[in-house]
Amino acid sequence: MENNKSGHIYINSHPRSGTTYFVRLLEIRYGFWEGNNHLLTKVWKEHFPQVLLSDIPDTLQISIVRDPIDCLSSATIKDIGDFISVQKPDKDEFYNLYFKYKVEGYNRYLDNLIKTNTNVLPVSFESATSEKPYLIEKIDSLVSLDPIQNFEESYQRSINAMKKSNNHNSFHNNYPMFKPPIYAGYKEKIESYKDTILKETYEKYNYLKSEVLL
Repeated sequence: MENNKSGHIYINSHPRSGTTYFVRLLEIRYGFWEGNNHLLTKVWKEHFPQVLLSDIPDTLQISIVRDPIDCLSSATIKDIGDFISVQKPDKDEFYNLYFKYKVEGYNRYLDNLIKTNTNVLPVSFESATSEKPYLIEKIDSLVSLDPIQNFEESYQRSINAMKKSNNHNSFHNNYPMFKPPIYAGYKEKIESYKDTILKETYEKYNYLKSEVLL
């Protein structure tokens, strides 16, 4: 990353990579969550892999990378819910087409992160969701935004609210939590593609994880 500090933060990751949670964390960190300050936020999120190749003026772009199988399992639940329990004769054909499409979309993020130069701060899902101090401190050093004084207190209050609002029967929760039973079914199905359509994906992911991700 360049030394010039940025006045905005843009989180750009594949869906179900902890993006919403991390946006909330940074909004709290820099005082954009409480009261009407949320309307003045300088922390945004989107899911546009092509933008990873762009240099956005006065903006620190961050991309969170999650393990492909975990990410796609979670995305599948959000997309098609309890479809796994539906009995259909052409179900395997649907899965083959659907997962091929999902893997292609996931690969766009990996490909562009590998292609990009210094315009993006790539971080692992584990770092983004475990509140590791060094990651927060790294972002502090790259932006001109001022951390609030009572960050820990505000963070815990907000996260507790997120936990309470989570619906254990929902497929759309944004706070990291245990998964519904069908998650295991989708994960097992996606794991069956690891030596075929996911083989190249894991080569790219493992490269980023070992050489690039914070």
